[in-house]
Amino acid sequence: TRPEGIFLAAPVVFDYLWHHRRLPHLKAITIAAVIFVTPFVVNLVYYGHLLPATSNAKIGQGQSGFWGADDAFLRMDYLRTTFFSDSKTTVFLLVGLALTGAVTLRNDHVARVSAVFALSLFYFYWMLNLPNYHWYYAPFVAFTVVFACKGLWHLSTSAITHLRLPTTRDPRRLILALPAAVAIFIGANVVTLSGWGHHSTYEAVGVWIRENTPADTSVGTLEIGSIGWYSDRPVVDLLGLVNEKNADFIADQDVYGWLTEYQPDVIVRLVPATAWEAGIAVLEEIGAYEVDQSFPFRSEPLPGSADVSGPYSANDGFPFGVQLLRKTGAVSDAEIVAVMNEARAASGFGSQP
Repeated sequence: TRPEGIFLAAPVVFDYLWHHRRLPHLKAITIAAVIFVTPFVVNLVYYGHLLPATSNAKIGQGQSGFWGADDAFLRMDYLRTTFFSDSKTTVFLLVGLALTGAVTLRNDHVARVSAVFALSLFYFYWMLNLPNYHWYYAPFVAFTVVFACKGLWHLSTSAITHLRLPTTRDPRRLILALPAAVAIFIGANVVTLSGWGHHSTYEAVGVWIRENTPADTSVGTLEIGSIGWYSDRPVVDLLGLVNEKNADFIADQDVYGWLTEYQPDVIVRLVPATAWEAGIAVLEEIGAYEVDQSFPFRSEPLPGSADVSGPYSANDGFPFGVQLLRKTGAVSDAEIVAVMNEARAASGFGSQP
């Protein structure tokens, strides 16, 4: 369902044609076509575009330099901290098992297709300097786990053969304990039942907006996922994941342009404000929006959180303050556009969106 699927579809098709030297049966082609076309139909009906704006947005974000001028996708140390209990040993063992599995499966053409997909996708992300969002690494983690399981199976079955040695006291029987210990060590550092990843603050903000605003209220925010879902309101994404033109603005490092296209009814802002929210301060200065004092969430950041970056915990550990700004009606949308174009011109982005 994502455009990156082409990096899997292409080697699968090539592999089939290489081995069969002919096209598949018409029935198979028809079924595959339906599966392939369905997401585009959904995109067109629901979003109004064949391709999701996320395609251009992620490329634009990489080009913007906001996440680093180069090699942003290679900066993944935070993954070890976040998902592997900051254990280099765990990562080393998992990757080692995966390489063992890859060697074991070196003659399996399905494994080779998978490897081509993973490598080409990684090169695509790295070449375009995509941001190091942790969910972009999901395919690579998945394949690492699959190959690691194969490696663990290979080591275990090799160890089991030594259990059949005629001498029961043969020390080689103890080799079975090695893969078991490795698996337990990795599991203890990776598996958690704590439900990490759910930002209850964003959920609460979304629920409050749903219960305190009309159904057609548009919401501008960076955090469109949970807030958009729980508020059940049309959202305007400052980074352009669901708003195509905003993606182009971000690609040019234009943090004011989105307000020349959209003037949402309310805006949810983080405190301290991020670089992408700079235009919101201008809206306050001209009286177009004001902070809603009835918004029942902490408006100040936790002490020492001004330099927070990367993943962070939710609820009481949520480091940012949150503010809701409402449109006052004192400034027309046309005037907002004019002021934002002036801000864009002053920042070197021209006078027109």
